[in-house]
Amino acid sequence: MGRNTPGLRPQHLTGIQLIVDVCNGTLLGGVVGSTEIYFIPKSNVGGKFVGDTHTAGSVCLMIQTALPCILFAHKESQLTLIGGTDAEMAPPIGYVQQILKPILCQFGVQFQCDVIK
Repeated sequence: MGRNTPGLRPQHLTGIQLIVDVCNGTLLGGVVGSTEIYFIPKSNVGGKFVGDTHTAGSVCLMIQTALPCILFAHKESQLTLIGGTDAEMAPPIGYVQQILKPILCQFGVQFQCDVIK
């Protein structure tokens, strides 16, 4: 069972924009409501990035979107994500902190996940 409204929501678009920034890429069709986008990556630069949905959209979805690209960046990276931590139809922040992080640590992935209210 999917969402009632098809297409990208703000948190999806913010996650995609994070990847565009990390990969120094280009995004076509990247607007809320889009059902089709084109992403052209260049080089995975890494660095400091901010993702803000301007809604209570899920930061966990943004983490799931951006983390694989961040892991292969050419330098250490930092994400500052602004949005909801326990959004409907998305994993809660506790999942990232208590499940995802320990599993990824077993594969040598180190990251810090702080929640600031």
